[in-house]
Amino acid sequence: MDHHVYFWLKEEYQNDVDRAIFEQGLAALFEIDLVASGRWAVPAKVVVRPVIDQSWDYALTMQFDTIAARAVAEIDRTLASGGTLAEFRRAMETEAVTLGISPA
Repeated sequence: MDHHVYFWLKEEYQNDVDRAIFEQGLAALFEIDLVASGRWAVPAKVVVRPVIDQSWDYALTMQFDTIAARAVAEIDRTLASGGTLAEFRRAMETEAVTLGISPA
């Protein structure tokens, strides 16, 4: 299962020092045991066209072997950031509805 995230940095964090710190944080995500693989990137240097959105600063792709592994990683992330299991449950219920799955 793939998980994709795009990041837009606030103006005050768009400097070399903060970008380096952010990139270290992205790289650290791939050290999580449940993450099978992944990568991060910045927008490619391409010819500007109306169909290309390059407004984002970083893109993150993480692969998980199963949807269960992704859910456990999300619980860990929620708790590590000071969130609660209730917040995690609400996020997963919202995601289930978005995917057309009935949250039990």
